[in-house]
Amino acid sequence: AIRENACTLQFAAEDLRGDHEIVMAAVGKDPSVLEFAAKQLKGNRDIVLAAIQEDPSALKFATEDLRADRDIVMAAVARDGLALQHAAENMKKDKDVVLAASMKTPEWITSGDREFALMDKTGGLGAAWYAHRDLWADSDFVRRIAEICGDEWLHRAFRRLGLNTTLPPSSRKRRMEEVDGTRIARRRLDELVDERDTSARVEATLQEAQRENSDLEVTEKHKWESLTPEDMPTNVQAWLLNQHTFFPGARRLPGSWLRILSKTTRNIYFLNFGTGESTYDITKCFA
Repeated sequence: AIRENACTLQFAAEDLRGDHEIVMAAVGKDPSVLEFAAKQLKGNRDIVLAAIQEDPSALKFATEDLRADRDIVMAAVARDGLALQHAAENMKKDKDVVLAASMKTPEWITSGDREFALMDKTGGLGAAWYAHRDLWADSDFVRRIAEICGDEWLHRAFRRLGLNTTLPPSSRKRRMEEVDGTRIARRRLDELVDERDTSARVEATLQEAQRENSDLEVTEKHKWESLTPEDMPTNVQAWLLNQHTFFPGARRLPGSWLRILSKTTRNIYFLNFGTGESTYDITKCFA
């Protein structure tokens, strides 16, 4: 029965939950059932690796020894950086591990629902949110995290973590360059809009924007659903320059607000590239 339905492992006898072959087959079907394996198998490298290859969050069910094992943790964060939250404290102090994890969660600002839902939890830092406090005293670590996630989110996270760490001058300069680059992208957007599509140059009212979004959900939904993640912009500037491509005929939103297409649901949400705020409520764009 366990081979057919992995979930039944939780109801199995102790000897079956301690059977290497049965548990290996079960975690191959459902990694979360590692929780119900016998303790000695939660500490078995082969079984834990098999589980985290399918679902890195299964790391939380491994024994403390394996959650403190660098190779095991690296294997988990290589697939999903947020698995760092389940690692032992010594791994959260390991700069290379935390940086590797952070590199696997680089698009939380623009990549859609899962990352958007994590904004409040991780302060916009993704995996770096789970780094041990001691690491934030390392100026090289701070600089590299700023390169990955951007200074704005780093400043916010510092406040939430109660840290007084300051960004290195080179990072502050880079932030200004990023802001200038986004402003240039906004100007280029105006230049690149098709002359026949002059409505895209005009800022919408709330009522117009609501109506246009409803129309887009009807006329463009099929095209959006046929897109692969690789077909979609991966950063704010790319979304700036492709507003008219993904949302044809739609008027501009006020200020620094952009329409963004969720990579998971293909629904529209809104990003303020000046503040980093994201929302599905269009009325907030006009507040």
